[in-house]
Amino acid sequence: TTGTAPAGLLQVPVSVAVKGSWSDTTAFLAELQSTGPRLLSVDSVQTTAASGEDSSGLQTLTVSGSVYVLPGSTTESTPDTGSTAAPVLPEMAPGANPLSPSS
Repeated sequence: TTGTAPAGLLQVPVSVAVKGSWSDTTAFLAELQSTGPRLLSVDSVQTTAASGEDSSGLQTLTVSGSVYVLPGSTTESTPDTGSTAAPVLPEMAPGANPLSPSS
């Protein structure tokens, strides 16, 4: 069942499919569960054997669920007008190595 977003968060439905060996897809699922700055709820996990000539030992893992994120700012961003002055670069002596420290 799909839950509702906690107060103050937006719910974004996601579905991710990865193809790999059993150990690769289970490692992906373990990383998905334990890392990342986002709150993720998993609604379903499905595995299917890959088909075709080059699919020996491969499977497709499909994970569906929701990611919960903070809503964006409600203030509009100010467009860049290009009025910022370019920085002034120091002058180099003719023949000087630009990678050596200046004195």
